[in-house]
Amino acid sequence: MKTKKIKDPLYDRDITLVYECEHEAFLQYVEKKHKHLKLDRYFTYAEHISVSSDDSWVRHYIWIKRNDFYIKDYGIIIHEVFHCVRDCFDEIGLGITESTNEAFAYYQEYIFEQILSELLRKQKTQ
Repeated sequence: MKTKKIKDPLYDRDITLVYECEHEAFLQYVEKKHKHLKLDRYFTYAEHISVSSDDSWVRHYIWIKRNDFYIKDYGIIIHEVFHCVRDCFDEIGLGITESTNEAFAYYQEYIFEQILSELLRKQKTQ
């Protein structure tokens, strides 16, 4: 299992990429960090989880099983990034509206590029 904290200078959200592991290992990783959680088990290739606390912090996890870089893999990554960015926008009170959709698109692009940068870097070193 590999993890990478996504740098977020824009909205200061806590986002972690988790990859090179099975779904069960990812769920156990999140549950270990957040003892109060019991996550559902189902078959998937990727997932986004937002975890909040009573102290009002939110942590986001994006898990990607495969790193083959087929067209479908890019689609799966952007799908999960969309969920993450939507939750981040809700968290800071922006939501997705006519007046925020451009900021949303730029933020989604930024998070997607950070994830691809990490995955491609790992691929080049193998």
